[in-house]
Amino acid sequence: MADLRSERGTSAFVQATSLSVATRGEYNEERPHEALDMATPASTHTESSRRFCVRMPDFEYAESIVKRKVRPNGCVKLFNSEIFISETLMGEIIAIEPVDDQHSAVYAGFLPVAVINLAVKKILDGKDAAPCLRALRAKGSPDVETDGSCVST
Repeated sequence: MADLRSERGTSAFVQATSLSVATRGEYNEERPHEALDMATPASTHTESSRRFCVRMPDFEYAESIVKRKVRPNGCVKLFNSEIFISETLMGEIIAIEPVDDQHSAVYAGFLPVAVINLAVKKILDGKDAAPCLRALRAKGSPDVETDGSCVST
């Protein structure tokens, strides 16, 4: 939809959004579905009892672990360099723990999410990071605690 905004202007974006809302209403509230024994999705929907977290709970990492706050551009400052981690984690505190002489693992809470190549100060791409991340996940998380609270706003 961002393409519609830039290519055709705001009115085309508003029209597309309105059409999407109308179509969603028809699909969920008026049109019966064979897979639901000809009921509408809205008539069978029940609200989940699980809470939805807008942002991750605050984690408390061990004192020995390097911690950094991810900046709005998705980067952290490490070893006098700015290293791109992920815009998804902006504003979150991550942990960075050495894996070996050439790599460090990036943790979002207890989950290892990336591996930094220290020689080039960049995140390894998915296929190169996958074996290391699998090994780290099998090993378990660093010393991390959370109060388990969910931040819903």
